[in-house]
Amino acid sequence: MHGLGLSTRLQALGLPSEGLLARVIAFNVGVEIGQLLAIAAMLVIGWLARKVITSPKAPRVAHGALVVVGTAAALVLTVLVATGATGTGPQVQATGSCTVRANNEPMRGDGGHPRKDFFEPTEAVPEGDFAHVLGDGFVVVHYPAPLPAAQIDELRAYVISTDGDKVVAAAMPGAEPKLKAFTAYELLSCTEYDLTGLQSFADGWLHDPRSRSPE
Repeated sequence: MHGLGLSTRLQALGLPSEGLLARVIAFNVGVEIGQLLAIAAMLVIGWLARKVITSPKAPRVAHGALVVVGTAAALVLTVLVATGATGTGPQVQATGSCTVRANNEPMRGDGGHPRKDFFEPTEAVPEGDFAHVLGDGFVVVHYPAPLPAAQIDELRAYVISTDGDKVVAAAMPGAEPKLKAFTAYELLSCTEYDLTGLQSFADGWLHDPRSRSPE
């Protein structure tokens, strides 16, 4: 049941098919190691408690307390999920003229690393390649082809510079939004051209441990 629940979250990330099995196995092994460590800690605490508490009623009291705490925790979590207070729903944050929310638009397709970081308005968008690097912790930027030339030049200069490390960009059809950027987890959408907002979004993501691609 645990694995089935986690599988839906992994699918939503749009991970590239290359090395997918190894990533999933490593993820699950890490989860199980964490659970075993937690259980070991609980056993040590229980063993120490038995040395200190010698009352014959202690086991029955402890069992009853566990049932009460577990039931209360389940009820609280149920209420939080039902009311959306857990933060598992779409989270929207403002960044200048941009908003940041959970990425529910995962890119699909198989590919490799794109041949370059910035694609001009007249060039085709390598969606398969962008989907691949998204799973490697990159930031994928879409900009409207009608964007003024000066802004395209500014965006290009940022993407191909060292400041734009692990950022790729290409033009998208239409004029709205003015900028759109994806990570595996979050989506930035700007109603106005806002390079500062994009840079802040990208810098924040690249300092996030989740942006580290597995070797």
